[in-house]
Amino acid sequence: MLTADQIGSYKPELRNFEYLVRRVAKLGFDRGQILHTAQSPVRDLIPAGRCRLAAAWIERRPEKDGGDATVAAAGDPRCEFRFPSLVDMVKAHQEELRGGA
Repeated sequence: MLTADQIGSYKPELRNFEYLVRRVAKLGFDRGQILHTAQSPVRDLIPAGRCRLAAAWIERRPEKDGGDATVAAAGDPRCEFRFPSLVDMVKAHQEELRGGA
């Protein structure tokens, strides 16, 4: 695990995301095999999209604008998946593995 201090930048800097891509490449995975899973549209989903990473949005607070780790973003950020919690994401993945819809 690496911290932002070790990388030398903080999200939403693209440098963090490009560092992730390079680091994962050393393990034999390419950009298309990464699913960035996060809650913050501004700090995670928008820069992940700029780095051409697939994203899963854990939208814990859909009824509220901004606050906590979520800053209101202009429009809906791009994401391939959207879940209200990590538990719901895991359940969807398990269902997919079983061949469900």
